[in-house]
Amino acid sequence: MKPLLFILFLFCYFSLPLSIHARADFLTQEEREYISKYPILRVSNDTQQYPYSFYGSYQPQGYVVDFLRLLASRLELDIQFVSNTSQSLAHLFHEGHLDILAPTLSSFLEEESALLSDAILNIQYALITRTNAPLSLQSLAGKNLALSQEYGKTEVIQKRYPESNFLIFDSPKEALEAVAFGLADGAIEDFIVACYIMNRYMLANLNVVRLREPHLNDTLHLALNPEASPLQRILNKTIRTIKEEELYALRSKWFHAIQSDRLATLDLTFDEKHHLEKLGTIRLCIDPNAMPLEGSQEGKHVGMSSDYMHLIEEILGVPIHMIPTRSWAESLEKVKTRQCDMVSLAMPTPERRLYLRFTKPYLTIPLVLVTRPEEIFFSDVSTIYNRPIGIVKGYSHGEILRVKYPKMHFVEVKDVHEGLSKVHKKELFGFVDSLPILGSIIQKEFATQLKIAGKFDESWELGLGVRNDDPHLFTILEKAVASIDVDVHQEILNKWISVRYERGVDYGFLLKVLGAFALFVLYLLFRQRELSRHNHQLVLLSATDVLTGIYNRMKLDELLSQEYNYFLRYKRDLSLIIIDIDNFKKVNDTFGHKVGDAVLVRFTQIITQEKRTTDIFGRWGGEEFLLICKETDANGAEILAEKIKATLKRTEFEHVGHKTASYGITQFKEGDTIESAFIRADKALYCAKSKGKNRICTF
Repeated sequence: MKPLLFILFLFCYFSLPLSIHARADFLTQEEREYISKYPILRVSNDTQQYPYSFYGSYQPQGYVVDFLRLLASRLELDIQFVSNTSQSLAHLFHEGHLDILAPTLSSFLEEESALLSDAILNIQYALITRTNAPLSLQSLAGKNLALSQEYGKTEVIQKRYPESNFLIFDSPKEALEAVAFGLADGAIEDFIVACYIMNRYMLANLNVVRLREPHLNDTLHLALNPEASPLQRILNKTIRTIKEEELYALRSKWFHAIQSDRLATLDLTFDEKHHLEKLGTIRLCIDPNAMPLEGSQEGKHVGMSSDYMHLIEEILGVPIHMIPTRSWAESLEKVKTRQCDMVSLAMPTPERRLYLRFTKPYLTIPLVLVTRPEEIFFSDVSTIYNRPIGIVKGYSHGEILRVKYPKMHFVEVKDVHEGLSKVHKKELFGFVDSLPILGSIIQKEFATQLKIAGKFDESWELGLGVRNDDPHLFTILEKAVASIDVDVHQEILNKWISVRYERGVDYGFLLKVLGAFALFVLYLLFRQRELSRHNHQLVLLSATDVLTGIYNRMKLDELLSQEYNYFLRYKRDLSLIIIDIDNFKKVNDTFGHKVGDAVLVRFTQIITQEKRTTDIFGRWGGEEFLLICKETDANGAEILAEKIKATLKRTEFEHVGHKTASYGITQFKEGDTIESAFIRADKALYCAKSKGKNRICTF
């Protein structure tokens, strides 16, 4: 019995370091030994620091409390929370009785001797007033403003608004209650804290407006004792392992009411914040004739993109100023010459990439064909040959459609109104544009004279086009677009499209007036319903390659942009593999395109089977494919390429026998852009080809 117990003891003893190693493999051996030596962290828990750290239901609660528990679970550490007032906790920390004081502002480092972790949350300040007596930033002079002394911004705010009278309170809750009960005209507090307290304590008579002054923003950190630099390194490494989904879950739990107000804060870096402050204003160019998507009326920006720009303006706290233009072509020219910083709705094309970078799309709009009402409904628009079809000059879908439908005869027009007028006058057979734009104009101006007669497989995937010589502005706007809630997208869509369709043509009135054309009208309605039924398929098809069923280049661009942002933020490994089938042109020339297509499909199946589930795979163009390897360095990508290469060697393709491929590999490095990484991957692929093909090269 005793030997058995001894063996069990040895197993338990040696399994603990192995467990830590398995779960904290991002740490060095020295750092894992530090954890084993100090397995318990003593952490502050302020009893009233809502919603970050407080005491309720007989236990510590809050966003920071849950964040610390998440870190501890990664490291298999125990946390011992010490609950008390902020002053008492600060005293315990300085006396060395606490390992971590949390949360702490970045300004804490300027005043105290302490180490700070990486930022765990960005915060912004807001002006809180009574709803029946709202104040603006311009009317603070001579007013009584409440401040709490918990957050260390008191002196900065007092200097910023020297003509105001300040009342200092011990906590944000007391400051907000002073406003609610009429003891102060307003308060300046942390936006998240203010919203949480108002909801928790039902201070329904208060109004919150964020202050659009970047220098008042700050970041929350974990403060550590000066001698705890190993712990600082360990915590920073662990913070970087937390995934965006986990952070989203925490924010949803503690900031749900704030997020529903569409005012969630962004995780901007110090450089990005400084850049916004220095920028002052973002100059915007739009398409002035594309309602309801966007337009210019009496010099003002209107339409769907206007709502998005107001939202982004509110999120960033920086004004967005529209530069007037008379056409989309003029807007693109102004961005090209840097008279504008961005365009609000744009799709990437090779030519535009020379001067713009594109955020993740925030609007996906179907492309449809408009004809005169006597024409039939085209379930397959590719069957329309040698008939003039109008497209607006400069629109990206013109380039795409010309490549996809080479037998169609496309004619450029100045704008949508000119195109529709030419269809009405029979100068054009049809006109192509987005469904919302065409539906809106047809209902207003061509209700019985034009109709939607077909759909294209393509759609507009529209995002922000940002000048490519300002990388900070691009990443800022990319984060702003990503922060927009799904419900907000639907709200804007309903406002500009759904409601307008409900106010569309009164078919009952048409039946009375047209009488004899009742069956014709019903036929049109049936076709319109068929178009709606296919819209869902359109969304799916827009992301996939028609032949192989894997991601197309447009979807790969979107997913790579997303993974690149994760690489920038979390410093995770990220690699690319460009795969090119060797001598593929010879297959088409010898056996025909049908056999060539079969080779592409079989090749796709092989890579899909061999790749890992986390890898992103798609067709880059022709016989070129792209693998985006997440959490993978160059060595790991080489192993995957060798695996694919070996499988191809064992595989015989019908009609053509064995086929090989060449592989160009690169790993993202610090300072890389997507473009610079692709240049290396292309060079690596060229290297593999020049060495005799069926090779793997890494740059």
